[in-house]
Amino acid sequence: MSLPGLDLVGMDGIVSSPGDSRPDAGVVVVAAGAGVRAGPGEPKQFRPILGVPMLLRALRPFTVPPEVGQVVVVVPAGFEARPPEWLGKLVGDRLGLVAGGATRAQSVRAGLGALPPHAVVVLVHDAARPFVTRETIDGVLAKARSGWVPSRRFQCPTPSKTSSRNVSHEPSHAIVCGGRQTPQGFRAR
Repeated sequence: MSLPGLDLVGMDGIVSSPGDSRPDAGVVVVAAGAGVRAGPGEPKQFRPILGVPMLLRALRPFTVPPEVGQVVVVVPAGFEARPPEWLGKLVGDRLGLVAGGATRAQSVRAGLGALPPHAVVVLVHDAARPFVTRETIDGVLAKARSGWVPSRRFQCPTPSKTSSRNVSHEPSHAIVCGGRQTPQGFRAR
């Protein structure tokens, strides 16, 4: 398949296994949100960024590593049976769709349940993060293989107190938000 700015021939054409070993990593891409904060229209993850759907941009880097054998995309209920045309063309042996749940946790569970039993390493990624790099994916895969869970919390800045002249009287502090980097990786067994 080819879209502006993105060449993707389908999972079978670009995911291969080195030597005789079977790919042992599975990926769950969570794209089940309604995207209501993005306004009316189709869900945010299906909307284009410079002509390429956000979800497709998020998927592409996960189709390249040869150790990835299966990618499961968790979509809003109903879209697993009737996906957008561009997504439906990608569904095959190595890319599947499942319906998400009411919460992110339920959607992740649905995706994990759809992975094949031979997946030793699992990555979970949010489709709303369309610019993940291959370098990041390779790093998370390596760390997950070693048994370390590279799921870092990130810091959210807190505004400093300012006077009426916007001059800071105290340093800014950072608080820990509930957010985590994606992809997140772990050994499944």
